[in-house]
Amino acid sequence: MRIFSTEIEYSFVPKQVYKNQVFPISFLSRSSLNGHIIFKFAGDKSPVLKTPVIINDGAKTFYTFYFKTDNPLFQIPSVTIDINGKDTILDSIEIPVKELPKRDNFSGVIASGLKIKSYQASVYDEKTNLVAMLIEAHDANLEDIYIPDALKDGIENIKRTGSRIEGNYYIVLPA
Repeated sequence: MRIFSTEIEYSFVPKQVYKNQVFPISFLSRSSLNGHIIFKFAGDKSPVLKTPVIINDGAKTFYTFYFKTDNPLFQIPSVTIDINGKDTILDSIEIPVKELPKRDNFSGVIASGLKIKSYQASVYDEKTNLVAMLIEAHDANLEDIYIPDALKDGIENIKRTGSRIEGNYYIVLPA
């Protein structure tokens, strides 16, 4: 696998990920790439956000995309980077995808950090309670959240910015 180009290279590729995990793949440029740069990923794998998180560190620039997979093997056949009309091609990457063991109390969310920013609980009717939460997480698949004991639940108003995701989760539980 060729992972080096004269202008851009892979900076970080995870060695393994979990099914439904949101994970970063980063690229590094050691020179100033002033102008127009476009990343094209071959195959059916698209980042969860089309625009990379860009971090400038002196002469180095990092471009980070976030991906999610539910296949046993995550593979990008190649990455074409268009730098001011000149294509640079990086070879394929393959990342093994592991499935977490089943647990009765697992919410389905895999995150590097998660916090409940606010919550409110109220009586929904004589048999149920409603809990609403504003959740913030990083490197997370918040859209997959579920509570097995819920009579009804859902997440809405999801906003993703780079590795950060925020959403309103509601759940109806027995009283």
